Amino acid sequence: MDGALRFPRAGSRVGDALRRVPRAFAALLFACVAATAAPARADVEFEVQAGHGGVAVRGSATPVSVTLKSRDSAAIDVTVELRENRFAGAADVVHRRTVRLPPGAERREVFLYPGPDSAGATIDCRVSTSPRTTVIHQTRRGDRGELTVAGPGIDVVLPSSHTIAVVGDSRKALASRLSSASRTDALGGIPEIDTLRWLPLAPETLRLGPLALDGVETVLLCDPDSETTGSPAETDALLDWVALGGRLVISLGDNAQRFASSPLAPHLPATWSGSEPGDLVLAAESLGADFGKQRPRGAAPGRLVRLAPRDGAAPPRSAWRDALFAERRIGRGRVILLGADLRALAVLLPGELKATRPIVAHLADLDAWDRQPPAGGMPMGRTDLREPLSELLRGDAFRPPSRFLVFLGLVAYLLVVGPLDWFILRRMKKERLTTVTFTVAVLVFSVVAYGASFLLFGADAQTNRIVFASIEDGAADGRLVARVHEVVGAYQPVRGTRELKPGGPAAILGGALPGIGQVGGVGTPDAIRVETPDAAAQRAEVTVGFRSQRVAVIEQVLPTGRAIDARREGSLWTVENGLPVALSDAWLLLAGGRAVRFGPVAAGGSATGAAPVGTSGLRSQLERDDLGEGGARWRQVLARAAIPWGLDSGGPEFEGLLRAGIARVPPGSASGAVLVAFARESPFPLSAAGPGATYVVLTREIPLR
Repeated sequence: MDGALRFPRAGSRVGDALRRVPRAFAALLFACVAATAAPARADVEFEVQAGHGGVAVRGSATPVSVTLKSRDSAAIDVTVELRENRFAGAADVVHRRTVRLPPGAERREVFLYPGPDSAGATIDCRVSTSPRTTVIHQTRRGDRGELTVAGPGIDVVLPSSHTIAVVGDSRKALASRLSSASRTDALGGIPEIDTLRWLPLAPETLRLGPLALDGVETVLLCDPDSETTGSPAETDALLDWVALGGRLVISLGDNAQRFASSPLAPHLPATWSGSEPGDLVLAAESLGADFGKQRPRGAAPGRLVRLAPRDGAAPPRSAWRDALFAERRIGRGRVILLGADLRALAVLLPGELKATRPIVAHLADLDAWDRQPPAGGMPMGRTDLREPLSELLRGDAFRPPSRFLVFLGLVAYLLVVGPLDWFILRRMKKERLTTVTFTVAVLVFSVVAYGASFLLFGADAQTNRIVFASIEDGAADGRLVARVHEVVGAYQPVRGTRELKPGGPAAILGGALPGIGQVGGVGTPDAIRVETPDAAAQRAEVTVGFRSQRVAVIEQVLPTGRAIDARREGSLWTVENGLPVALSDAWLLLAGGRAVRFGPVAAGGSATGAAPVGTSGLRSQLERDDLGEGGARWRQVLARAAIPWGLDSGGPEFEGLLRAGIARVPPGSASGAVLVAFARESPFPLSAAGPGATYVVLTREIPLR
């Protein structure tokens, strides 16, 4: 019937549903395949390496590298923060850097962090990501976008230790075979001071030059090739470190032919054309080794490189064969070229000190221990420089008020809260108000005393600076390089922040000078926060507490076109000041304990000195100078840091200053001199501005011809 009610068949709905099942299954299968093929969520892995193979020199700039690896298809921002893990007290310096990590990339970020003060210290590393993602370190995971781990423990050595950084000795043959020269009794018998440490050196840190090698005495390149210091920038950085007092030893081997084309080769003291077969036993003996009764029978075949010394190379020493040894002085340092592979020679040497010490003498300045004072002969006052340096940094910031004003204030306070208060209330017949008036008087005087203390007990914000600058001749003709240690004492009457902006490549070392330790800080526990877009391009923010002073030590290495110089014309000595600042005083230290004093020297001017006097006479002259305000007190303090007045002022503290280029020893031969000058302005750009005093001591080695 046309008007009849019709019902759909149940079977048709079931059929339609069954027909949709393959489509849904296909969609689900496609989604699973797509999910499997999609990249995993963004994970960031990182590893931390501190120091040179886990070893750092106390208070010196130390490379800390963080390796980052991305496992994502999108770029991600990664922030790395380093701080020393101190069991008591806050970290002195915190380094922070944010980098953009490309998809699937791996990069290594190098920081210059101050060497810790104590052995076993660690550098905590905190890695955070934006956008948040999983952060992985070995077996640890941070699923909320950040992870903090303690880096491996650091073995800390004193600045006075002999440190040899080695490139190319992956099997540690030298350290194991020459260990007999590292015994305490081998170097003089001073426990924990007389040590020789072998440090593995990552080749990529050579580009940072003097900053990454701070505290290192010797760099040993074993069988280098053309890739070693493969760029002129790396070569200049390494040679600048040599000019500032480092010792570069190059041991040629199988790759000598390739190394001849490297950028470093033209600056070496000899040339060579290749290697030839030779006897390694004879080579070791020509370098000073004494086998004694353990001399191997017969020859030990090996490859030797015959050297032809260049003009300007030091004359060969009588005990060594000139064909295997060449030496050149650059500034305060030296470059030594050996025509034999030290790794092969070390295998032949016996374990006796008699055989190993002459070889080690090529690598370390063992004669430095001759400066050690006799037992029990070191006056304590000669090496403890922290207090006088702190006095200079504090300046007028913590100057106490006039005793007369303090006395008047106490008298007024006693009169008001005592007899005067009682006399007035008694006249008014209001003796019962004594409790109220006494309380009000105490409160008023407390407020007045607190307000007056801003004027009497503390100055306005001040930035006092002590600058130690060492100027040396570089490897190329006319090149000058300066190492500058700027000690900044920032004072704030109220809590605030200061910014430190070094003018060149720099490392911020907290508040410690090498060999001395912390100087001058007063009441500020806040860390120095360093932003480091690059290892040597550091900027810092210093938080200074209420009526506190924060001390920061900044080390810079920069080229300079001007210097101080001295020359002899007959019996007269002349000093020339090529710097844009006037010198308050200038001395020339000569061999035999003699010195010439020139007095003030104008900027761009010169002065002639009188006949040399003994250094004891120079010290007497300085002590007789005017010690009033603005007098010679600051020069006395800086002279104690820069010059040992005698062998009794040596010791590990002074050796630390010596390695850093702050202190100088008068020359031991008539062919050289040390020029020391003092100024009240810095010839180099400083990292901190603001009102305050600046004290500068400049030093330079002067070869006398």
